Amino acid sequence: MRTHCALSLLIVAVGWSIPAVAQEDYPNRPIHMIVGFAAGSGADILARPIAMQLEKLSGKAFVVDNKPGNNGNLSLTLAANAKPDGYTLLYGSGSTIGAAPHMVKDFPVNVERDIVPIRTTSIGTFVMTVPPSSPAKTVSELTALLKSRPQNKFGYATNISQVAAHLYLTRVGAEAAPVAYRTGPEAIPDITSGVLDFFILDSTFGLSQMKAGKVRGIAVTSARRSSIFPDLPTMQEAGIPNFDFSPWFAIFVPRGTPQPVIAKIDAWMKDVMASEVTSKHFATYGAALLHEGADEIRARIQKDLALWAEAVKAAQITPQ
Repeated sequence: MRTHCALSLLIVAVGWSIPAVAQEDYPNRPIHMIVGFAAGSGADILARPIAMQLEKLSGKAFVVDNKPGNNGNLSLTLAANAKPDGYTLLYGSGSTIGAAPHMVKDFPVNVERDIVPIRTTSIGTFVMTVPPSSPAKTVSELTALLKSRPQNKFGYATNISQVAAHLYLTRVGAEAAPVAYRTGPEAIPDITSGVLDFFILDSTFGLSQMKAGKVRGIAVTSARRSSIFPDLPTMQEAGIPNFDFSPWFAIFVPRGTPQPVIAKIDAWMKDVMASEVTSKHFATYGAALLHEGADEIRARIQKDLALWAEAVKAAQITPQ
């Protein structure tokens, strides 16, 4: 009997020690970072230098897994259902997290419970773009153009580009049919050719397309002007009240990830966010550094959930 009890205790002790050893040994294999948007998108452009620096700090390969789909919402589901061992990270978009519960009917992820925030990286803006050949040089001119004719079209590939476009149309009393795209880059030929009348692009990707002459920017969606588009007014300055879409990003892990592993990732991220490489790269693409920890991110998510609920209702969007 004593032998049996001793053996049982030994088995329990060994069972407890395995996770502890695994945590102390972390990382011992490649780490995957899920990005909910396509390669070459704004989120991808911002995520890759972070992954490169994390690879140097961790001593293990950091693999960027682009998982576009369902306006970025697919990435939340994949991250929430991943094994909570520190080998799957999410480069999460605040707009996706705030919007998904209101945009997707019976969304399977509880964004306040199923993914754990670690540290923010940046905050930026989106830009209202039109075809290079469009006669509209301002938001008011675009509004007049849309009101002057039937069968207008706009494109979207993210929650922000969809909701912001609907909200704009609702506020100005214009109409345009939505056209969904899997990614922003896939929509560029249709914007450039004039198949679409406008598209609200993330500024990181939109900047390169504007420089290439494939689109023309006419306003930014943030409450303040962007450093990379200093001559573009905000949508509020252009006459659209209560219009503020300022996308932010942060690193998340699945619920249940051991605290020692989270602490190690957070320490790496503090170094990454303090590096000159990060600040220069983000500045190049108009993304402002955002230094916030887990508690601040949770507060930001609560605020965004409320804001997106209001925006989705105002834009008259029914969850699908």
